[in-house]
Order: sequence, then C-alpha cells, then structure tokens
Amino acid sequence: MFSYVVLLALATVITSFVAANWINNPSNTDWSFWQVVFAALGIFALLKIVSLTPSMGWVGLALLICMAFGAMVLSINCRRKHTANNGERPFLITKEVIS
Repeated sequence: MFSYVVLLALATVITSFVAANWINNPSNTDWSFWQVVFAALGIFALLKIVSLTPSMGWVGLALLICMAFGAMVLSINCRRKHTANNGERPFLITKEVIS
C-alpha cells in the first residue's frame, strides 16, 4: 500500500524521466547524467503546466502517466523474457499451443 501511494505521489517525476530517456535513446546521442536530469526537469515543468489546464489537462496527464508506467512494465517484462531464453527472442505462440 505504501509503495502504491509513493508511486502516485511521484508519478509526474517518473513520467518525466521516462520521457527524457525516450527522447535520448532514438536520437543516438549519448547524454550525460546531468543532461538527462535537466531534460527531465524541463519535461516535468511542462507536465505541471499541462496539468493546470482546466478539464483536459489532468486527463492528458493521466494518459501520459499510464503510458510511462506501461512502457516501464513492458521493458521489464521483455528484459526478463530475453534473459531467460539465453538471448533468444521468445515466441508468443508455440507449435504446441496451435496443435
């Protein structure tokens, strides 16, 4: 219960760090730790401004938070499957399931 409350309290902080890393990874730039922190700080400020928008701001923020937490869960889940199969990509449907 405590961890759930902490995650809700820090949801925008976590979302801003996920967004900063999401921006950094595909652009093939090697940002230092502090560059990622300052990018996350800017995204955090932007998210807080968006959340102040009446009636639609909190809906948009809730959607972004759900997307960020979903991306983290998928990343952890895929990493576990990838390391469990000795680096091979797991198949979702096996031949045993089909027959």
